[in-house]
Amino acid sequence: MRLRCSESLSQTKDTLIVFNHPCWDESGIGREQHLQLAAEFARNHAPFIHALELNGLRPWNENREVFRLAHALEKPVVSGGDRHALEPNAVLDLTNAASFAEFVEQVRAGRTDVLVTDQYREPFPLRILQSLEEVLQDYEGHGRGWRRWSDRVFYRCDDGIVRPLTTLFANGVPDQMVQDAVHKLERAGAKVTTISLPMHRDGIHVWNAIAVEGATMLMVRGNSMGTNWKGHYTTGLLDVYAKGWQSRANDLSETTKLVVMLGQYMQDNYHGRYYAKAQNIARNLRAAYDEALRQADLLVMPTLPMKATPIPAPTASREEYVARALEMLPNTCPFDVTGHPALTVPCGTSSGLRSG
Repeated sequence: MRLRCSESLSQTKDTLIVFNHPCWDESGIGREQHLQLAAEFARNHAPFIHALELNGLRPWNENREVFRLAHALEKPVVSGGDRHALEPNAVLDLTNAASFAEFVEQVRAGRTDVLVTDQYREPFPLRILQSLEEVLQDYEGHGRGWRRWSDRVFYRCDDGIVRPLTTLFANGVPDQMVQDAVHKLERAGAKVTTISLPMHRDGIHVWNAIAVEGATMLMVRGNSMGTNWKGHYTTGLLDVYAKGWQSRANDLSETTKLVVMLGQYMQDNYHGRYYAKAQNIARNLRAAYDEALRQADLLVMPTLPMKATPIPAPTASREEYVARALEMLPNTCPFDVTGHPALTVPCGTSSGLRSG
């Protein structure tokens, strides 16, 4: 049935059948086994496959295997839909075709020209983190009014209706829970008011610049101890830590690998300039909180901007893995930068999940 379907599609004149990121081990079965199965699949379906995808958001060692497989099958390569967030495609098809049908004809004839832009040469972790930052940004002029990141992330609710996360928050998770808890204090005699603190939204970006380079220099190059501080240095811990991460670096989490690679890249290319700028801006961030605290004894906000999310499956993509790891930080990480004391107090549950 599948072969008949592929044959039917292949015979349709203006249809292009492309083997999508053929060398990406998305299921995590192991690189060698995946390449073997991908090659077997491609050979079995070669009569119906017109081209293989070269994806600008996949690493070079993977795209190199795509070239090898395409050469073995005598098939051309075409660029893939690798656009994420605001980043333009890093790999482009060059063609003089006046229509998609003409482009299909060229590819089927084996005539393709693919341009790999300079952007593809940038470190892969840096591009992923840039995309993540763009996803989390506010967009005041969004065409559909989806200003906050939670306006642009959707969730299928128990009633089967798909809603943006912002709607879920407004219905009591977790913003409304926190407001209800605060107003209970108001009934007990506390004065509750709303304070505007625009710079709070910039806190995560300041933290990113400090945490990425700072963690790389302290926890990796400094082997958890660093330098130039007064106090007791536990040399035994330093030795064990250094030997451990250097001998088993592949066991580090995906997020840690991304941080280390990006932190080293920033040091090698910008020599700590952006770390220093973030530390300078951190003084303004601290001053903004200090000014707010002159108007109030406590600043109250949801600890996390969402309910707890499912733990990613072992086969989850790197993008999903990183998003789940970092998306809960916006209300907590700014205080790691400023040093203000912060704590979370449970204030309710929704579907058995606590909010604070």
